[in-house]
Amino acid sequence: MNCAKFGHGAGHNTKLVMYLQPQFNLKEQRFTDVELLVRFKRDNGEVLTPDRFLPMVRRSNIGQEFTNWTINQALEISAKLCSAGFKGKVAINMDGEQLNEQTLSYLQNRHSCQNTFKNIEIEVTEYLRTTPVNITANLLNQIQKLGISISIDDFGIGSNGLEALLNFPFDKLKADKSVMSADSVKREAIVKSLVGMTLAMNKSLVVEGVEDPDDVIDLEKWGVLNVQGFLYARPMPLTEFIGLLPAPGREKIV
Repeated sequence: MNCAKFGHGAGHNTKLVMYLQPQFNLKEQRFTDVELLVRFKRDNGEVLTPDRFLPMVRRSNIGQEFTNWTINQALEISAKLCSAGFKGKVAINMDGEQLNEQTLSYLQNRHSCQNTFKNIEIEVTEYLRTTPVNITANLLNQIQKLGISISIDDFGIGSNGLEALLNFPFDKLKADKSVMSADSVKREAIVKSLVGMTLAMNKSLVVEGVEDPDDVIDLEKWGVLNVQGFLYARPMPLTEFIGLLPAPGREKIV
């Protein structure tokens, strides 16, 4: 896509690239699903993270083009991972502005062209939503009917709290990384509550921001199965992640 429309002036060639960060199952000791993370890369080597370039996208007239591009990237990367033997889900982030009728229509059109969404997941981020909750919930219900999984990302901060939990359809809850920064007493209470809640609701739980091996011992003790964080993998290019996949016949990745 044409990134120059929201670049920083002449002489700064840019391109959007996708990085992957996998989730890790502590019981099975393997990577399961992956989250796609967009980076805005300039020819001069500078790499902008979403918190820096997404405001530019929102101020431009290519916001929907950007959303459609992420959907296409997810489908392409999912197909490549499947060919490499990886059967996990491929997740893309969407905020309240991206969850609109145009996005739903684009997904429906891609679905009608025999694109399979069984390995695609949308992570609903905590960016402030201006759309009424009931309209977003209806959109998510229709998206879910296409076979796309829904996860509530950054749970516990911003707009992704109890309101999202009560109103949005979802398959997975991702505890915000700030949980791992809480003091030990609060962290244990919060994580145990989330484990019990997701079990009761028959949903999966992922704890983000796991960086310390000592924390893993506690998380396993509290019943956490899936984690994501630098301890297991930093965001990486597709080719690098494929290189981590197990050879045929091996059950574990690390």
